Amino acid sequence: MGTISRDILGLIRLYRVIDKRLLYIYYELSKKMQFPAYLRDMWRGLEQDETKHLLYWRYLEDQRYNLNILTSAERKSNIRKLSQVLQKTEDFIFQIRKTSITAEEALDNTVNIEFNALVSPMQKFFYTHDVILDENVFNPKDEYDIHLKRITDNAKIFYPSGSFKRTLIDSFSSIKDEKERMNKESTDDSLTGLKSRKYFFENAQFVLNVAHRERKPVAVVMIDLNKFKRLNDLYGHRAGDKALKAFGSLLRKRLRSSDIATRFGGDEFVLLLYGQDEDDMVKFLIRFSKELGGKKIQTGKKSFIKLEMSVGYALYLPGQKINLDALLSLADKRMYENKFG
Repeated sequence: MGTISRDILGLIRLYRVIDKRLLYIYYELSKKMQFPAYLRDMWRGLEQDETKHLLYWRYLEDQRYNLNILTSAERKSNIRKLSQVLQKTEDFIFQIRKTSITAEEALDNTVNIEFNALVSPMQKFFYTHDVILDENVFNPKDEYDIHLKRITDNAKIFYPSGSFKRTLIDSFSSIKDEKERMNKESTDDSLTGLKSRKYFFENAQFVLNVAHRERKPVAVVMIDLNKFKRLNDLYGHRAGDKALKAFGSLLRKRLRSSDIATRFGGDEFVLLLYGQDEDDMVKFLIRFSKELGGKKIQTGKKSFIKLEMSVGYALYLPGQKINLDALLSLADKRMYENKFG
């Protein structure tokens, strides 16, 4: 894994300073009783967001993540832009300290600063891999979306329909919603609700890198549904789809937020279980297999089936060399040995 560039480290530190000031700003605004209650609630929510963001920036800075995802020109442009945003936060703090600041002035400043700090090409920086902190996932993309949604939803209430500012907010929201739809289609499997093969390969290496740094084990599990072709032949593809959907639903309920569950293709699935050693993983698979075996899936008015699965696994242990392809190959080999003997 490469080292973090000086420019990216500068960006992280700039974001941290800006968010520290925004934390103060939103705390002060949430206390001003002359503002509408829904705006005070918005600023209270933004204050909570900024608290998490500060922890995130500190973690990135301490761990020296390889986040060299921007071009050199983008990095320099962003640093210039964030330097301007930093100045805007100073001006905003000065305004807040004046007791005469209006709700419109406060919201205008919030929208202006947040959009300048977060909107493209900053989006590219936030739409990076998840970060695992204390077994929980901090997903910068989701945090980014939640943060902006707080602002856009409340700005729509405040600004009258047809006004210039409302038109800008509506326009931004529609573009963002479309991007979200397209992103979800590329990273989620629509039938099972699990992650896509594309998502797996974009994130698995990152999770292994984190495990290496934090000295945590990771289990790679390959699952194949038994006699699935026969199910399709006997009952039709609609029954097969129903079985896949039920399997995905059951699996999602049993996994932690730090795990990745992927439909790899057809009736084949791959799990990446962060922090799971062999004993933990075997216990999980035994429990899940029993639940799966006890679940009846209706294929007709009076016909039901039960699903069975074959499993293979490989373990990454702290100190080992990271090789995702080797882990997948070993898990796949063991799965087929389990399936066919």
